[in-house]
Amino acid sequence: MKRYVADHDLGAVIHFRDYTKEVELFYNTIDMFTLASERETYGMVTIEAMLSGLPIIATSAGGTSEILGFGKFGLLYEYNNLDDYGQKVQWMLSHKKERDRMAEDAQKNATENYSQEHEVEQILELLKKSR
Repeated sequence: MKRYVADHDLGAVIHFRDYTKEVELFYNTIDMFTLASERETYGMVTIEAMLSGLPIIATSAGGTSEILGFGKFGLLYEYNNLDDYGQKVQWMLSHKKERDRMAEDAQKNATENYSQEHEVEQILELLKKSR
């Protein structure tokens, strides 16, 4: 991704940040969230980004596609396909109204479906069914 950003002169609008334990601070300082995982089962970082109301671009891998509503709550790109990724970034940058609506819908979905209370309720239901 860094090579693509450099090759396409996107350094003024795309910044890479190092790891931090201050997750809330991190999400409050970025304009867009990108997930580049090859495999992802249950992506808490994706849900955190949704809850933060951020536009999201993520690989169409594993549980991420499902969490993002198969493209309804964020754009999905093919893992390791820099052209596909670059097209998704360009779309996000040039479609502000649609991007903002997608981020709002993602935040609402995450709030309704991924709260701690909701997760516990879902686990309890599974446990009841397994008896």
